Amino acid sequence: MMANESETADDSYILGTSVTWKWVEKKLQNVFQTKAYFGRKKNAIRIGYGEGYVCVLGRMYLDWVNYSESDKLPETLVIKLPVDQVTEEMQQDTTFRTGSAGWDLQIFSTMMHDFRVKGHANEVIFYKWLQQKDINIENIPHCYIAQDSNQDQSQGLLVIEDMGEEAYASLPFDGLDSEDLSQVLLSFSFLTTDNSSHM
Repeated sequence: MMANESETADDSYILGTSVTWKWVEKKLQNVFQTKAYFGRKKNAIRIGYGEGYVCVLGRMYLDWVNYSESDKLPETLVIKLPVDQVTEEMQQDTTFRTGSAGWDLQIFSTMMHDFRVKGHANEVIFYKWLQQKDINIENIPHCYIAQDSNQDQSQGLLVIEDMGEEAYASLPFDGLDSEDLSQVLLSFSFLTTDNSSHM
């Protein structure tokens, strides 16, 4: 599937992952304390691929049915699914393979898997911490489901507030000019040099 490509409403799984619509529906029914359920027109459109700890990002159109006037249900939510499939596709890309001469692709795959799992686990911890402390930060979406990959669902995921089509994932070095970024990289190089001399 390409970015912004839609699923059909009959698909049981969301964006080709192991996560089912039924599983997400039950979790959201619990979150919103509702008996409403997803209608036949529910679908998901992929809006990102590879960003944010090697994830598939999708906008879910929920098509709530059987809801009451008092239910405050979002029409759309964003789902973030960390998957190894992104790394596998990177390795098949001829540009990547040409530029990675000398790389052991198995080591790269293992490294990216660990990065994905640890990065996602940290995001889950962050969102759960915000919920526990009841902290709302402008421009950080509210999280409805934060599922680590070692819990009851083997596929880790986040289901977060849809902040609109203009929203984007902010990278760690966003907002730094080239001089600031050079200083950060220089600091990292000193840390790396210092750590390797103590091994």
